[in-house]
Amino acid sequence: MSKFSYSKANRVYQKIYATLAGSPPKTNSFHFQHIVAMSLNTFVKENLTKFDAKSSINVLDVGCGTLPYKNYSSANWNWVGLDIETNPLAKVKVSATDKIWDITSDTFDLVLCTEVLEHSKFPESILSEIHRVLKSEGTLILTTPFIYPIHGAPNDFRRFTPHFYENQLLGFQIQSLKLNGGFGSTITTLILNWVEYQCQKSESYSVIRATLMPFWLLLALILNSLAKVLDSVDKTDSLGTNILLIAKKY
Repeated sequence: MSKFSYSKANRVYQKIYATLAGSPPKTNSFHFQHIVAMSLNTFVKENLTKFDAKSSINVLDVGCGTLPYKNYSSANWNWVGLDIETNPLAKVKVSATDKIWDITSDTFDLVLCTEVLEHSKFPESILSEIHRVLKSEGTLILTTPFIYPIHGAPNDFRRFTPHFYENQLLGFQIQSLKLNGGFGSTITTLILNWVEYQCQKSESYSVIRATLMPFWLLLALILNSLAKVLDSVDKTDSLGTNILLIAKKY
């Protein structure tokens, strides 16, 4: 198969797959990233909807990407995306080496930072800037991966534990800090991502995956369902996929 034909076939596959399994952050149990995408989407949505939709608040979306969570905001909110220079959706653009943002201090009522810190060489600087631009009593909604495959390479530098935030989140009062998921979620995420990564690395594997799509979807459905059962009996509190944090500036 020529590179052009393979690329075209892969686009068709991805379109069909997204139709059947969804796309992060909104996926269903047929998706290989469903366990993580579902938990992050639920966490962010539940905490955003706690804010008064009728109030005029300023929201900073750090590492905004495609602004996937803006749909949960109110028309009264001023939603500002911050990301690297190449993202056309970002109102505030920064470079990978910027330690100071071009934002006035005490500007935002809420800062959202999901799955971003692991991609920065200076995570402490990001946390410091978040604190600076938040108003007093402002809220931080933050998530980072814990046990999760390398992604966004080569810009994936680290993983954080809950104890990192307990000791390094200076100037904040932690309202909620949770290691999300358990053994079931973690092993399911690793297995399904391994299959996906293998297929991305090999044209022949990708062709097999596309040909056997019904079985790939079924495998994801079975493992995603089994993950919930295994999580319910895992009492270790040490094998989660993500860290979920809510904190207020003081």
